[in-house]
Amino acid sequence: QTGARREVWIQRGGAKLDSDLLSAVFQLGIGERFPLRIGVRVERDGFVLKRMVIDDEMAIRESLKMTLEYAGYDCIGAATGQEGLALAEREAPDLVLLDVKMPGMDGLEVLSRLRTTNDTLPVVIVSAHGLSRL
Repeated sequence: QTGARREVWIQRGGAKLDSDLLSAVFQLGIGERFPLRIGVRVERDGFVLKRMVIDDEMAIRESLKMTLEYAGYDCIGAATGQEGLALAEREAPDLVLLDVKMPGMDGLEVLSRLRTTNDTLPVVIVSAHGLSRL
């Protein structure tokens, strides 16, 4: 991504930045060594990128959030389409992962409403259910 920036600050010790993960081995005292592996914050123009997950199934929503946070993104989640629309307006995410099949307002209706407020927001439609057509 153009403008993406990764920074690593390490005091005393060696570090290696591999993709979005930092791996390092530090030495404490004499003979003490331990590995360290942490996620790195993904930034663009000085701002941490924010992803949003809208999914009514808590396990899927939390799993996606955890994966994105581990990769260095700020991540917010919503359990309903209505909650997701309000959160998107308030938090201005740079990407939305959106479930299709949700009770109440389904993902396609959420997508339609997101497009009326921000037609350039990238939206990835996800589903654990098979679809014959969109």
